[in-house]
Amino acid sequence: MLSTYNLNYTYDENRELFFKDIKTNYFIKKNLRVQEVKEGIIVPSPARNKLDYPKEIASRIGGVIDKNGNYITTSERWLLKYKMDHVDSYNIKTNQYKDETVCYLGPIAGYWGHILTEISCCLWYAIQNPHLKWAYFDYTDPKVTLVRKPLLEFLQLLEISEAQLIPVTEPTQFAKVIIPEVSAVAGKYYTKEFKHTFDFIRNKVQGECITHNKLYLTKTEFESERDNQIGEEAIKNVFEKNGFLCVAPEKLSVKEQVLLMANATEIIAPEGTLPHNILFCKDHIKVTIINRKVGVNNYQLLINQLRNAQIVFIDCWYMLLPIYHGPYIFTINQNFERYANDNNIIVDTKETQYIKEYFKIFWYILKYLQSYDLKDDGAQLKKVWNSESIEGFLISRKHMDFICTEEAIKFSAFLQECIRRMVD
Repeated sequence: MLSTYNLNYTYDENRELFFKDIKTNYFIKKNLRVQEVKEGIIVPSPARNKLDYPKEIASRIGGVIDKNGNYITTSERWLLKYKMDHVDSYNIKTNQYKDETVCYLGPIAGYWGHILTEISCCLWYAIQNPHLKWAYFDYTDPKVTLVRKPLLEFLQLLEISEAQLIPVTEPTQFAKVIIPEVSAVAGKYYTKEFKHTFDFIRNKVQGECITHNKLYLTKTEFESERDNQIGEEAIKNVFEKNGFLCVAPEKLSVKEQVLLMANATEIIAPEGTLPHNILFCKDHIKVTIINRKVGVNNYQLLINQLRNAQIVFIDCWYMLLPIYHGPYIFTINQNFERYANDNNIIVDTKETQYIKEYFKIFWYILKYLQSYDLKDDGAQLKKVWNSESIEGFLISRKHMDFICTEEAIKFSAFLQECIRRMVD
Protein backbone atom coordinates (compact mmCIF):
# COMPACT_ATOMS: atom_id res chain seq x y z
CA MET A 1 0.00 0.00 0.00
CA LEU A 2 1.40 3.38 -1.00
CA SER A 3 1.21 6.55 1.04
CA THR A 4 -1.39 9.20 0.29
CA TYR A 5 -0.19 12.66 -0.70
CA ASN A 6 -1.68 16.13 -0.65
CA LEU A 7 0.31 18.55 -2.82
CA ASN A 8 -2.26 21.35 -2.82
CA TYR A 9 0.03 23.64 -0.83
CA THR A 10 3.10 23.45 -3.06
CA TYR A 11 4.22 25.71 -5.87
CA ASP A 12 2.91 24.49 -9.23
CA GLU A 13 6.43 24.17 -10.59
CA ASN A 14 7.62 22.11 -7.63
CA ARG A 15 4.52 19.92 -7.65
CA GLU A 16 5.42 18.61 -11.08
CA LEU A 17 8.72 17.29 -9.70
CA PHE A 18 6.83 15.21 -7.11
CA PHE A 19 4.28 13.49 -9.35
CA LYS A 20 6.46 10.70 -10.67
CA ASP A 21 8.37 9.91 -7.47
CA ILE A 22 5.38 9.74 -5.14
CA LYS A 23 3.95 6.93 -7.28
CA THR A 24 7.10 4.83 -6.95
CA ASN A 25 6.73 1.53 -5.09
CA TYR A 26 9.88 1.16 -2.99
CA PHE A 27 8.97 -2.17 -1.40
CA ILE A 28 10.53 -5.31 -2.85
CA LYS A 29 10.25 -8.98 -1.92
CA LYS A 30 13.57 -10.75 -1.70
CA ASN A 31 15.34 -13.33 0.42
CA LEU A 32 18.21 -11.52 2.06
CA ARG A 33 21.54 -13.29 1.87
CA VAL A 34 23.94 -13.92 4.72
CA GLN A 35 27.46 -14.68 3.55
CA GLU A 36 30.10 -16.20 5.81
CA VAL A 37 33.71 -15.61 4.81
CA LYS A 38 36.36 -17.63 6.61
CA GLU A 39 39.52 -15.61 7.21
CA GLY A 40 37.81 -12.59 5.66
CA ILE A 41 39.52 -9.21 5.70
CA ILE A 42 37.64 -6.02 6.59
CA VAL A 43 39.07 -3.00 4.77
CA PRO A 44 38.14 0.40 6.23
CA SER A 45 37.72 3.56 4.21
CA PRO A 46 40.77 5.84 4.08
CA ALA A 47 40.53 9.17 5.88
CA ARG A 48 38.27 11.51 3.96
CA ASN A 49 39.64 14.88 2.96
CA LYS A 50 38.66 17.79 0.80
CA LEU A 51 40.82 16.70 -2.13
CA ASP A 52 38.85 13.47 -2.44
CA TYR A 53 35.62 15.09 -3.52
CA PRO A 54 36.41 15.97 -7.17
CA LYS A 55 37.64 12.40 -7.70
CA GLU A 56 34.21 11.07 -6.72
CA ILE A 57 35.58 7.66 -5.76
CA ALA A 58 38.70 8.12 -3.63
CA SER A 59 36.90 8.29 -0.29
CA ARG A 60 34.29 5.60 -1.06
CA ILE A 61 36.57 2.59 -0.65
CA GLY A 62 35.76 -0.02 1.96
CA GLY A 63 34.31 -3.48 2.44
CA VAL A 64 35.23 -7.13 2.87
CA ILE A 65 37.58 -9.28 0.79
CA ASP A 66 38.34 -12.98 1.16
CA LYS A 67 41.79 -14.35 1.95
CA ASN A 68 42.54 -14.52 -1.78
CA GLY A 69 41.77 -10.83 -2.26
CA ASN A 70 38.36 -11.21 -3.94
CA TYR A 71 35.88 -8.45 -3.11
CA ILE A 72 32.66 -9.69 -1.44
CA THR A 73 29.80 -7.82 -3.09
CA THR A 74 27.44 -8.54 -0.19
CA SER A 75 29.56 -6.10 1.83
CA GLU A 76 28.50 -3.16 -0.35
CA ARG A 77 27.14 -0.42 1.87
CA TRP A 78 25.68 3.00 1.22
CA LEU A 79 26.44 5.93 3.49
CA LEU A 80 25.88 9.64 2.95
CA LYS A 81 24.49 8.70 -0.49
CA TYR A 82 27.75 7.08 -1.59
CA LYS A 83 28.32 3.39 -2.29
CA MET A 84 31.17 1.87 -0.30
CA ASP A 85 33.05 -0.65 -2.44
CA HIS A 86 35.95 -0.58 -4.96
CA VAL A 87 38.42 -2.33 -2.65
CA ASP A 88 41.70 -2.80 -4.54
CA SER A 89 42.90 -6.07 -3.08
CA TYR A 90 46.32 -6.07 -4.75
CA ASN A 91 47.61 -3.25 -2.53
CA ILE A 92 46.02 -4.45 0.72
CA LYS A 93 48.68 -5.44 3.20
CA THR A 94 47.71 -6.50 6.70
CA ASN A 95 49.48 -7.94 9.68
CA GLN A 96 46.37 -7.65 11.80
CA TYR A 97 44.61 -10.89 12.66
CA LYS A 98 41.88 -11.48 15.22
CA ASP A 99 40.76 -14.97 16.07
CA GLU A 100 37.10 -13.97 16.33
CA THR A 101 33.86 -14.31 14.47
CA VAL A 102 32.29 -10.92 13.72
CA CYS A 103 29.30 -9.54 11.86
CA TYR A 104 30.06 -6.80 9.37
CA LEU A 105 28.36 -3.52 10.35
CA GLY A 106 30.51 -1.54 7.94
CA PRO A 107 30.95 2.24 7.74
CA ILE A 108 29.40 4.43 10.43
CA ALA A 109 28.89 8.16 10.84
CA GLY A 110 27.42 10.27 13.59
CA TYR A 111 24.51 11.74 11.64
CA TRP A 112 21.15 10.66 13.03
CA GLY A 113 19.36 10.62 9.69
CA HIS A 114 21.95 8.28 8.22
CA ILE A 115 21.83 6.02 11.26
CA LEU A 116 18.12 5.56 10.51
CA THR A 117 18.34 5.23 6.74
CA GLU A 118 21.65 3.47 6.11
CA ILE A 119 23.54 2.12 9.13
CA SER A 120 20.39 0.35 10.32
CA CYS A 121 20.01 -1.64 7.11
CA CYS A 122 21.99 -4.73 8.13
CA LEU A 123 20.78 -4.82 11.74
CA TRP A 124 17.82 -7.06 10.99
CA TYR A 125 20.35 -9.84 11.53
CA ALA A 126 21.02 -8.67 15.09
CA ILE A 127 17.37 -9.25 16.01
CA GLN A 128 17.60 -12.85 14.84
CA ASN A 129 21.09 -13.41 16.25
CA PRO A 130 21.70 -11.48 19.48
CA HIS A 131 25.03 -11.43 21.34
CA LEU A 132 27.22 -11.54 18.22
CA LYS A 133 30.08 -9.08 17.84
CA TRP A 134 29.91 -6.38 15.17
CA ALA A 135 32.91 -4.88 13.36
CA TYR A 136 32.77 -1.33 12.02
CA PHE A 137 34.94 1.53 10.81
CA ASP A 138 34.38 5.27 10.94
CA TYR A 139 33.55 6.65 7.51
CA THR A 140 35.20 10.03 8.04
CA ASP A 141 38.42 8.73 9.60
CA PRO A 142 39.30 5.05 10.22
CA LYS A 143 41.51 6.04 13.19
CA VAL A 144 38.41 7.09 15.12
CA THR A 145 37.19 4.35 17.46
CA LEU A 146 34.50 6.32 19.28
CA VAL A 147 30.89 5.30 18.66
CA ARG A 148 28.87 8.45 19.13
CA LYS A 149 26.11 8.46 21.69
CA PRO A 150 23.04 8.42 19.37
CA LEU A 151 24.32 5.40 17.44
CA LEU A 152 25.33 3.61 20.64
CA GLU A 153 21.86 4.18 22.11
CA PHE A 154 20.24 2.98 18.88
CA LEU A 155 22.31 -0.20 18.88
CA GLN A 156 21.51 -0.85 22.54
CA LEU A 157 17.81 -0.90 21.66
CA LEU A 158 18.68 -3.81 19.39
CA GLU A 159 20.52 -5.45 22.29
CA ILE A 160 23.99 -4.68 20.91
CA SER A 161 26.17 -3.41 23.74
CA GLU A 162 29.30 -1.31 23.39
CA ALA A 163 31.35 -4.36 24.40
CA GLN A 164 30.11 -6.15 21.26
CA LEU A 165 31.49 -3.47 18.93
CA ILE A 166 34.93 -3.93 17.36
CA PRO A 167 36.51 -0.94 15.60
CA VAL A 168 38.62 -1.63 12.52
CA THR A 169 41.28 1.02 11.99
CA GLU A 170 43.34 -0.79 9.35
CA PRO A 171 42.76 -3.84 7.13
CA THR A 172 42.15 -6.67 9.58
CA GLN A 173 41.63 -10.39 9.05
CA PHE A 174 39.16 -12.25 11.24
CA ALA A 175 38.59 -15.97 11.75
CA LYS A 176 35.18 -15.48 10.18
CA VAL A 177 33.24 -12.48 8.88
CA ILE A 178 29.44 -12.78 8.69
CA ILE A 179 27.98 -10.35 6.16
CA PRO A 180 24.21 -9.72 6.20
CA GLU A 181 22.80 -8.24 3.02
CA VAL A 182 21.28 -4.81 3.49
CA SER A 183 17.52 -4.69 3.97
CA ALA A 184 17.17 -1.32 2.23
CA VAL A 185 19.03 1.16 0.07
CA ALA A 186 17.97 4.68 0.99
CA GLY A 187 15.77 6.22 -1.66
CA LYS A 188 15.79 3.04 -3.77
CA TYR A 189 14.09 0.08 -2.04
CA TYR A 190 13.27 -1.57 1.27
CA THR A 191 12.30 -5.06 2.41
CA LYS A 192 10.09 -6.43 5.17
CA GLU A 193 13.21 -6.87 7.35
CA PHE A 194 13.89 -3.13 7.26
CA LYS A 195 10.39 -2.31 8.47
CA HIS A 196 10.57 -5.05 11.09
CA THR A 197 13.72 -3.51 12.57
CA PHE A 198 11.87 -0.33 13.52
CA ASP A 199 8.70 -2.15 14.55
CA PHE A 200 10.85 -4.30 16.83
CA ILE A 201 12.40 -1.24 18.47
CA ARG A 202 9.08 0.55 18.89
CA ASN A 203 7.38 -2.50 20.41
CA LYS A 204 10.34 -3.23 22.68
CA VAL A 205 10.81 0.21 24.20
CA GLN A 206 8.90 0.73 27.41
CA GLY A 207 9.04 3.52 29.95
CA GLU A 208 7.73 6.91 30.90
CA CYS A 209 8.21 9.98 28.76
CA ILE A 210 6.37 13.21 28.15
CA THR A 211 4.11 12.26 25.25
CA HIS A 212 1.59 14.08 23.12
CA ASN A 213 -0.39 12.90 20.13
CA LYS A 214 0.33 16.05 18.05
CA LEU A 215 4.02 16.89 17.63
CA TYR A 216 5.98 19.64 15.88
CA LEU A 217 9.62 18.61 15.45
CA THR A 218 12.12 21.45 15.36
CA LYS A 219 15.79 22.33 15.34
CA THR A 220 15.27 25.94 16.40
CA GLU A 221 16.64 25.20 19.88
CA PHE A 222 20.10 24.93 18.33
CA GLU A 223 21.73 28.23 17.42
CA SER A 224 23.49 26.83 14.35
CA GLU A 225 20.21 25.52 12.97
CA ARG A 226 18.36 28.76 13.69
CA ASP A 227 20.93 30.49 11.51
CA ASN A 228 20.55 27.85 8.81
CA GLN A 229 16.73 27.60 8.89
CA ILE A 230 15.77 31.26 8.93
CA GLY A 231 12.17 32.03 9.83
CA GLU A 232 11.22 28.55 11.04
CA GLU A 233 10.61 30.00 14.52
CA ALA A 234 7.49 31.77 13.23
CA ILE A 235 6.07 28.55 11.77
CA LYS A 236 6.85 26.65 14.95
CA ASN A 237 5.04 29.34 16.98
CA VAL A 238 1.90 28.92 14.88
CA PHE A 239 1.66 25.20 15.59
CA GLU A 240 2.58 25.60 19.25
CA LYS A 241 -0.28 28.07 19.69
CA ASN A 242 -2.59 25.56 18.00
CA GLY A 243 -1.98 22.74 20.47
CA PHE A 244 1.09 20.97 19.10
CA LEU A 245 3.90 19.95 21.42
CA CYS A 246 7.13 21.41 20.00
CA VAL A 247 10.09 19.10 20.51
CA ALA A 248 13.76 19.16 19.56
CA PRO A 249 14.39 15.40 19.21
CA GLU A 250 18.19 15.72 19.43
CA LYS A 251 17.81 16.92 23.02
CA LEU A 252 16.16 13.62 23.97
CA SER A 253 17.64 10.17 24.35
CA VAL A 254 16.93 7.74 21.53
CA LYS A 255 14.62 5.81 23.84
CA GLU A 256 12.65 8.98 24.62
CA GLN A 257 12.42 9.78 20.91
CA VAL A 258 11.02 6.32 20.18
CA LEU A 259 8.41 6.64 22.94
CA LEU A 260 7.42 10.07 21.71
CA MET A 261 6.98 8.95 18.12
CA ALA A 262 5.23 5.70 19.05
CA ASN A 263 2.47 7.63 20.80
CA ALA A 264 1.97 10.31 18.14
CA THR A 265 -0.96 10.46 15.74
CA GLU A 266 0.16 13.59 13.87
CA ILE A 267 3.65 14.87 13.08
CA ILE A 268 4.71 18.21 11.57
CA ALA A 269 8.34 18.92 10.70
CA PRO A 270 10.57 20.78 8.24
CA GLU A 271 11.96 18.64 5.42
CA GLY A 272 15.26 16.92 6.23
CA THR A 273 16.24 14.44 8.93
CA LEU A 274 13.38 15.25 11.33
CA PRO A 275 10.55 13.55 9.38
CA HIS A 276 12.71 10.40 9.13
CA ASN A 277 11.73 9.79 12.76
CA ILE A 278 8.30 8.56 11.65
CA LEU A 279 10.08 5.22 11.20
CA PHE A 280 9.23 4.73 14.90
CA CYS A 281 5.56 5.72 14.47
CA LYS A 282 2.64 3.39 13.97
CA ASP A 283 1.31 2.84 10.46
CA HIS A 284 -0.98 5.43 8.84
CA ILE A 285 0.58 8.31 10.76
CA LYS A 286 -0.53 11.77 9.61
CA VAL A 287 2.49 13.85 8.59
CA THR A 288 2.89 17.43 7.37
CA ILE A 289 6.30 18.25 5.90
CA ILE A 290 7.39 21.87 5.56
CA ASN A 291 9.53 21.93 2.43
CA ARG A 292 12.66 24.06 2.66
CA LYS A 293 13.78 23.88 -0.97
CA VAL A 294 12.77 22.70 -4.40
CA GLY A 295 12.79 19.00 -5.26
CA VAL A 296 12.08 15.60 -3.76
CA ASN A 297 13.73 13.89 -0.78
CA ASN A 298 13.68 10.26 -1.93
CA TYR A 299 14.88 9.08 1.47
CA GLN A 300 11.64 10.44 2.90
CA LEU A 301 9.35 9.06 0.20
CA LEU A 302 10.57 5.54 0.98
CA ILE A 303 9.95 6.10 4.70
CA ASN A 304 6.50 7.52 4.00
CA GLN A 305 5.54 4.38 2.12
CA LEU A 306 6.96 2.09 4.80
CA ARG A 307 4.59 3.71 7.31
CA ASN A 308 1.67 4.06 4.84
CA ALA A 309 1.69 7.66 5.99
CA GLN A 310 -0.84 10.35 5.09
CA ILE A 311 1.44 13.12 3.81
CA VAL A 312 0.86 16.83 3.26
CA PHE A 313 3.63 18.96 1.74
CA ILE A 314 3.75 22.74 2.20
CA ASP A 315 6.09 25.00 0.23
CA CYS A 316 7.02 27.77 2.67
CA TRP A 317 10.45 28.46 1.24
CA TYR A 318 12.27 31.01 -0.83
CA MET A 319 15.65 30.30 -2.41
CA LEU A 320 16.98 33.83 -2.59
CA LEU A 321 20.23 32.43 -3.93
CA PRO A 322 20.96 28.91 -5.23
CA ILE A 323 21.82 26.70 -2.24
CA TYR A 324 23.13 23.21 -1.49
CA HIS A 325 22.77 22.74 2.28
CA GLY A 326 21.25 26.07 3.25
CA PRO A 327 20.87 28.67 4.50
CA TYR A 328 17.13 28.08 4.06
CA ILE A 329 14.45 30.72 4.39
CA PHE A 330 10.95 29.84 5.60
CA THR A 331 8.05 32.24 5.41
CA ILE A 332 4.33 32.22 6.11
CA ASN A 333 3.17 32.69 2.54
CA GLN A 334 -0.06 32.01 0.66
CA ASN A 335 0.65 28.26 0.57
CA PHE A 336 0.83 28.17 4.34
CA GLU A 337 -2.22 30.39 4.79
CA ARG A 338 -4.32 28.13 2.57
CA TYR A 339 -3.15 25.10 4.53
CA ALA A 340 -4.01 26.85 7.78
CA ASN A 341 -7.50 27.77 6.57
CA ASP A 342 -8.21 24.22 5.38
CA ASN A 343 -7.01 22.67 8.65
CA ASN A 344 -8.47 25.12 11.18
CA ILE A 345 -5.03 26.43 12.12
CA ILE A 346 -5.16 29.96 13.53
CA VAL A 347 -2.35 32.20 12.28
CA ASP A 348 -1.50 35.31 14.26
CA THR A 349 -1.02 38.14 11.75
CA LYS A 350 2.10 39.19 13.67
CA GLU A 351 3.76 35.94 12.66
CA THR A 352 3.34 36.77 8.98
CA GLN A 353 5.55 39.82 9.54
CA TYR A 354 8.27 37.82 11.29
CA ILE A 355 10.18 36.94 8.12
CA LYS A 356 10.71 40.58 7.18
CA GLU A 357 13.50 40.83 9.71
CA TYR A 358 15.46 38.34 7.65
CA PHE A 359 15.37 40.21 4.40
CA LYS A 360 18.46 42.18 5.34
CA ILE A 361 20.80 41.92 2.41
CA PHE A 362 24.05 42.07 4.32
CA TRP A 363 22.91 39.43 6.83
CA TYR A 364 21.83 36.84 4.29
CA ILE A 365 24.80 37.37 2.01
CA LEU A 366 27.11 37.05 5.03
CA LYS A 367 25.59 33.70 5.98
CA TYR A 368 25.73 32.57 2.39
CA LEU A 369 29.41 33.39 2.05
CA GLN A 370 30.13 31.68 5.36
CA SER A 371 28.51 28.50 4.00
CA TYR A 372 30.16 28.39 0.58
CA ASP A 373 33.72 28.98 -0.52
CA LEU A 374 32.99 30.19 -4.03
CA LYS A 375 36.72 30.36 -4.87
CA ASP A 376 37.33 26.68 -4.10
CA ASP A 377 38.43 25.68 -7.62
CA GLY A 378 34.82 25.65 -8.70
CA ALA A 379 33.98 22.58 -6.57
CA GLN A 380 31.56 24.45 -4.34
CA LEU A 381 30.07 26.31 -7.29
CA LYS A 382 29.26 22.98 -8.97
CA LYS A 383 27.43 21.86 -5.84
CA VAL A 384 25.52 25.10 -5.35
CA TRP A 385 24.74 26.10 -8.92
CA ASN A 386 23.15 22.85 -10.01
CA SER A 387 19.91 22.47 -11.95
CA GLU A 388 17.81 21.88 -8.83
CA SER A 389 19.03 24.92 -6.92
CA ILE A 390 18.71 27.18 -9.96
CA GLU A 391 15.16 25.85 -10.48
CA GLY A 392 14.34 26.73 -6.87
CA PHE A 393 15.81 30.19 -7.29
CA LEU A 394 13.70 30.80 -10.41
CA ILE A 395 10.53 29.61 -8.65
CA SER A 396 11.30 32.00 -5.78
CA ARG A 397 11.80 34.90 -8.16
CA LYS A 398 8.41 34.18 -9.71
CA HIS A 399 6.66 34.14 -6.34
CA MET A 400 8.45 37.07 -4.74
CA ASP A 401 5.29 39.14 -5.21
CA PHE A 402 3.86 37.22 -2.24
CA ILE A 403 6.12 39.39 -0.07
CA CYS A 404 4.72 42.84 -0.59
CA THR A 405 7.42 44.89 1.08
CA GLU A 406 9.70 47.56 -0.22
CA GLU A 407 12.59 45.68 1.32
CA ALA A 408 11.84 42.57 -0.76
CA ILE A 409 11.89 44.62 -3.96
CA LYS A 410 15.27 46.06 -3.05
CA PHE A 411 16.50 42.61 -2.18
CA SER A 412 15.39 41.21 -5.51
CA ALA A 413 17.21 43.97 -7.40
CA PHE A 414 20.34 43.35 -5.39
CA LEU A 415 20.23 39.62 -6.12
CA GLN A 416 20.05 40.23 -9.85
CA GLU A 417 23.12 42.43 -9.66
CA CYS A 418 24.93 39.95 -7.41
CA ILE A 419 24.27 37.02 -9.74
CA ARG A 420 25.26 39.07 -12.80
CA ARG A 421 28.64 39.82 -11.22
CA MET A 422 29.19 36.19 -10.20
CA VAL A 423 28.40 34.95 -13.69
CA ASP A 424 30.56 37.59 -15.33
